[in-house]
Amino acid sequence: IGLAAAILNHREPGVVIGSFAADHVIKDARGFRRAVAESVAAAQAGYIATIGITPTEPAVGFGYIHCAGPLEIDGAPSAVAANSFVEKPDLSTAEKYVARGDYLWNGGMFIARADVLLAQLGESDPALLAGLTELAEAWDTPRRGAVVDKVWPRLTKIAIDYTVAEPAAAAGRLVVIPGDFDWDDVGSWISIAKYLD
Repeated sequence: IGLAAAILNHREPGVVIGSFAADHVIKDARGFRRAVAESVAAAQAGYIATIGITPTEPAVGFGYIHCAGPLEIDGAPSAVAANSFVEKPDLSTAEKYVARGDYLWNGGMFIARADVLLAQLGESDPALLAGLTELAEAWDTPRRGAVVDKVWPRLTKIAIDYTVAEPAAAAGRLVVIPGDFDWDDVGSWISIAKYLD
């Protein structure tokens, strides 16, 4: 995600980008599009946005996002501040989160201006940002292969949740758009079986 952000920002500074997992089933395309449109509006306002999924049960297989109060962002009427990310809880904790009503599932969907995402990443890991910037500068040139071979192996491999989303939430830069649409994280053959005849 960081490499894509660096390349796209190098080509078109300030471009809004999105990261979405490929193993999600969403049948309510209209609700999903609304959440993405609000996320883009929040991104254009300088926030890092994530789409949080309204829990349907106290699941222990998902991370949770603790939400604070609403924010006033043009074009994003349902935006709320994200206080923190919580890793996959035990059942008792998940039940408490769902009962409280101010926790959403972390769906792993992030939308931001590429420069804002990279700035947050750079605060967390300056060496990673420097390497991604070096790659982006060489990407559309004949030097790409050599620079990738030199730079890529030394880069820290870390999830966007840890290097961008969690610190952004702590700094008040992360916005959650509640995803009130159907959503299923189809992450295994067992879970995909229900969609097959």
